[in-house]
Amino acid sequence: YVGVDGKVEPGAKAAVLDAGGTNFRSAVVSIPPKIEDRRNQPMPGTTGEVGEDEFYGAFAAELKRVAPKATVKKFGWCFSYNADVTPDLDARLNCWTKGIQAPAIVGQYVGRKLGELLGAEKAMFRHLKSGKKPPKHGVIYQNPEVHRAPYWQRGNIARALACKISIAARVDQYGGEFIGDKLTEDFARRVEDIKRRYPDPPKKPQRDGGKKGARRGKKKGQAAESSRNGRSNRPFPPS
Repeated sequence: YVGVDGKVEPGAKAAVLDAGGTNFRSAVVSIPPKIEDRRNQPMPGTTGEVGEDEFYGAFAAELKRVAPKATVKKFGWCFSYNADVTPDLDARLNCWTKGIQAPAIVGQYVGRKLGELLGAEKAMFRHLKSGKKPPKHGVIYQNPEVHRAPYWQRGNIARALACKISIAARVDQYGGEFIGDKLTEDFARRVEDIKRRYPDPPKKPQRDGGKKGARRGKKKGQAAESSRNGRSNRPFPPS
């Protein structure tokens, strides 16, 4: 359950989600108990395997439907699956039951992930509307090939996707033929190429402090040996 801040005043309305079994429900709830705009629908993953985008997207869409009628900012989420509850009332999914096919969600903090998705979308719309600073992780980051990639591959994959999006936008702008399938195939090949070329994280540059220290130690040893032999390493004798 992702709680609201403080006590909910009588008559206040909150957007809520209830996920459990093979269905999830959304509604606007107020106290004294009153339920409005309730909707039941199949849980994502009941009819086939889904990824992160499709899973969290289903809940985000329902929140967008009921949120305008809520009077408190945060939402309630009852998540009735095998999960560890955190002190901030989030849930870390341990495993699915009821035949839900969404393996990418196992091990995730579901409230936090949904909040990140909603926050990124709000920040992006705010940027487009008012020109404020764009979100660090926006629309491109939501692509599975980008946000599932290792950190050292993520930048290259994001740039490859941005390139294909740019081409598609130009074609749409000037009324060209549909090339979406070709761009998708090109992007998939580019991703495989990136994974093949950069299978391992980059090695951290080694500091040469040890070598410098060894050279300094060697020079000191040479100076001491020269002084014992009555010779000097200086280019000119002292005046």
